[in-house]
Amino acid sequence: MKKVLKAGAGTGKTFRLSLEYIGGLLSGQDFNEIVVLTFTRKATAEARTRIISHLNELIEEGKNSVVWQELNDIFADRVTFDRQRLAECRRQMLLNKDAVQIYTIDSFTNQLFKEMVAPYLGIYDYEIIESQENRAIIEETFRRLLQNSEDFNLLQRVLSMRVGRSFSKPFNFIRSIIEERWKYLLADHERRGKYENTDYLTSLKKVVDLLADIADRKDKTMDESWFIKDFRDFGRDFQKLREQPAGDERLKKYIYKFRELILKKDRTLWNGQKTRGKDFVCAREELQLFYEEFRVKLAREVFNREIRTLESGLFELADKVFAVYDRLKKRKQKFTYSDISNSVYRYLIRGQLPETETNLKDLLEKVTGSEVSSLFIDEFQDTSVLQWRIIEPFVDDRRNFIAVGDAKQSIYQWRGGEKELFVRLPEFISSSVEDLPVCYRSDREIVDFLNEFFTDLHQNWDYSRVSHHDDADRGMVEVLLGGSGAEIDEESKKFSSYSEEKQENIKAQNRELTKDMPRDIAGRLADFENYAGTAVLARTNKQLYEIAEHLEELGVPHVLHQKRELAEHQAIWPIFQLLKFLWQEDYHNLLNFLRSDLIGITHEDLKVLMNNFESIRGFFAGREDLKDHEIDENILELLEWTAELKSADYQELVYRIISESGVFKLYSGERSALKNLFRLYSLMMKVESLSEFMEIYEEKKGSGEFQEAIVQHEEAVDLLTIHRSKGLSFHTEFFYWKPNSGQGGKREEELEFYLKFQPDYQKIDSYLLTTSRYSDVIELLDYDFEEERNQKELVEEINNVYVAMSRAGKNLFIWIDVPAQIMPGEISAWENSSDRYRFYEDALSDACSVRSLSELIKGKRMGEFVPPQGADKEDSPVQEQNLDDLAEFFRAGGLSGKKIPAGSFAAKKQDIDLDLSREKERLMGLAVHYYLENIKYGSAEEKRRGRRLVAARYGNILGDELIEEVFSRAESFIKDYPQYLSERWEVFTEYEPVSGEDDLTGTKKGARIDRVLLDRDEKEIIILDFKTGLERSEEQLQKYRNLIAEEAGEDYSIKAEFVQI
Repeated sequence: MKKVLKAGAGTGKTFRLSLEYIGGLLSGQDFNEIVVLTFTRKATAEARTRIISHLNELIEEGKNSVVWQELNDIFADRVTFDRQRLAECRRQMLLNKDAVQIYTIDSFTNQLFKEMVAPYLGIYDYEIIESQENRAIIEETFRRLLQNSEDFNLLQRVLSMRVGRSFSKPFNFIRSIIEERWKYLLADHERRGKYENTDYLTSLKKVVDLLADIADRKDKTMDESWFIKDFRDFGRDFQKLREQPAGDERLKKYIYKFRELILKKDRTLWNGQKTRGKDFVCAREELQLFYEEFRVKLAREVFNREIRTLESGLFELADKVFAVYDRLKKRKQKFTYSDISNSVYRYLIRGQLPETETNLKDLLEKVTGSEVSSLFIDEFQDTSVLQWRIIEPFVDDRRNFIAVGDAKQSIYQWRGGEKELFVRLPEFISSSVEDLPVCYRSDREIVDFLNEFFTDLHQNWDYSRVSHHDDADRGMVEVLLGGSGAEIDEESKKFSSYSEEKQENIKAQNRELTKDMPRDIAGRLADFENYAGTAVLARTNKQLYEIAEHLEELGVPHVLHQKRELAEHQAIWPIFQLLKFLWQEDYHNLLNFLRSDLIGITHEDLKVLMNNFESIRGFFAGREDLKDHEIDENILELLEWTAELKSADYQELVYRIISESGVFKLYSGERSALKNLFRLYSLMMKVESLSEFMEIYEEKKGSGEFQEAIVQHEEAVDLLTIHRSKGLSFHTEFFYWKPNSGQGGKREEELEFYLKFQPDYQKIDSYLLTTSRYSDVIELLDYDFEEERNQKELVEEINNVYVAMSRAGKNLFIWIDVPAQIMPGEISAWENSSDRYRFYEDALSDACSVRSLSELIKGKRMGEFVPPQGADKEDSPVQEQNLDDLAEFFRAGGLSGKKIPAGSFAAKKQDIDLDLSREKERLMGLAVHYYLENIKYGSAEEKRRGRRLVAARYGNILGDELIEEVFSRAESFIKDYPQYLSERWEVFTEYEPVSGEDDLTGTKKGARIDRVLLDRDEKEIIILDFKTGLERSEEQLQKYRNLIAEEAGEDYSIKAEFVQI
């Protein structure tokens, strides 16, 4: 049995796949005979959990269970209910978890490598590393190539440049070769033949002669003005060279010098104004034909001379790269999953192992340790061609095979994912196809919107409508168009030419326009009472950063999910700059440290340091004293402190940097900073010296160990790129969408390896290895690689939009930062815009039931908003991380068991513990004050608002337990002092009296009073000063009385008191 399940977003593919698994058990298969392959660890865990959950329900509820009803619908009479067998399967699965054959596709491939390939290569103990960590090995590969004169010369010859002048381009080429090795494995390179008929000179002569003929018919002389600006010198010199005897070879060489300019897209060399006129229509058409013929023949010549040689050189270079890289890999015993897949294909599938002379299909049993009766693959649309080549031999008539996927959610083309594999899979494995037609994730309005938007969206993109489930609520979709790009210039000449009515309509539309969409998203979220299950999705991290900044300003709790190096965190970066200086004495790092937010020296101070650079070097070498130099005494003290660190014991250095640098004080309100400072500290305490730590960092930076720690509050807005949101669902979602033309700026030359497969993906139909420098040449020849790639990129961009819009369960906000102006009431506003987004106009109009996109500038809501109510966070991309009391880890031997030397340093360390404890109390005091700042009369609504605002501002640093203590302390005031919450009072919180004394600079020294109560009728004022600690100052209270008396006058009776909270 072979089956392909097409499952759109939210249609229950994991649920269905687990039912197929249970069906296999009930049909007599043992659990260890069923292999399930997924693409992520999360999906693997979810599949395991769902299967056990189904078994539990079947065992407990029997034939009355929903699971059995679903099984009956799928299998009809092909399975029989057997409670005893199911119970035994569950027992065995729980007892023998390792025998449950559910893997990620990477871990499955690793099993093949470990069992079959690694022993053959003499590898018995190896480490799997991430691609970021692998960069160090790629860099070493590059260095070794440079050190070998033969390889170095080959590199220079292939790249047509002096490598010593710039390492960026050659390194990127080497990295690209390694990262796309699978293409070199699949393509069997043979030296290409040459193009015939490359006589581009004769074709150009036809063009010039026809231009001269048109000029003659117009009674004009064809001079250089008949050529466009870029070709005027070319046209003049061509004519002169042509008149010389035996000049054809010189002419060819001259033309070839201009090849890049000539072969650029959509360029002609003649001035179109000169050829105008109805009498010259045929001549213009003929001229264009001759010119295209000339360009094609010139492109053939370029191909023969340059691209053929380049391709052969690149394949030769790739062989050298792989040889060096493989030696390093074997020596270091470190492999990425890509390395493992490449090796499995090379040795197992292509038959370089002696074992593969036997039946390759039997290897599955050897690796899994049991007979395999069924093979299931989840998320098949993300399978790469190489992965399919590895898996395909195991798909035969002896085994059941089920593939589940959704071509619309294929968004990993950049890492080899091939959507068309899933689309064509039923054809080349001769399987049945079943669609899952019901969406269980989203409510009615969302499902209806998606159906209207995506049906017939694009000719190269297929969509099948789905139904919402019977119990779905109404839900909500809201769409808003805006952004500065949509604003119409009211000062332009074009605007002044419009009618008065049209001008007024434009002005009204501009007033309604939301220009700053990221700020508006943050503003809308700030109005939410609850953030559980709420997310913002965007295409890029840059877009998310912009939204995060606004959320930070508004005090909205949020988590930005990204993979970023620990050293890039704002609190860690200056510390790392200092560590690098102490390690290698690179003064650039010292200056980075001094200029960071942590120290923040001025530009003038920086100039002084630069002017005394040699003296500073002498100071750190112990040869010179800086006291006689014009260096600010604070900076001098800092340099002396740095010099002390250079001679400090390693453990003392670690403690002093973290405790004395001021980093705790600067980032005291940021839980993320403290979490990552602890991470840095714990990593440093695992080693014996600074050099050891820095060497490990340089080797492993980019790996999970050295990535920034994400801190999440249980009720915070998740900010994710679309790629990171895949597989997740949210109660409420904002999708920030910026359609673009896809036309980037000028980029450095890149390696391009085009592959075109036959329909069954068993063989390559054609290929080409070249660089982006020749993209215009390739397009003029018989290759459609560029067009095919552009089409794939467009489809994948639509897939990203689909994934983004299909994550929401209850509320979907779509905020579109439009790329072009829309006139009021205009229909087909994007008709002449980029092919990358203009087709979305009809889809938006249909889905929102509007005639013109201009109607969406004020927004369109369909359905009713459903407020988040503590939604389940099990789908959240990260787990809750509690911030431990950092003081615990600053006790001697706290983490590593190492003893801190007794004496002055130990005493300093005790101060650190005390400082951290004081810092916690200080923050709790601030949080209590902030809560009461928002309380006037103690209403339930005020208390809800106070809780929300305090959680937003202090939740990430204090954590849930301490935040609850803050609430308890603040609300005890409301309970214990009802007389101060009476509505007789006019309440002023955080009141700043106008009066005040001048300080030494002439600036008014203001006071801020926690709470002032005013009763105008009774002429009574009460001043309350909240205290969370033990300190009291009657002098301060008297000062407050005097300031208020100055403002209120003698008619008021004024009382002041401390209130302990």
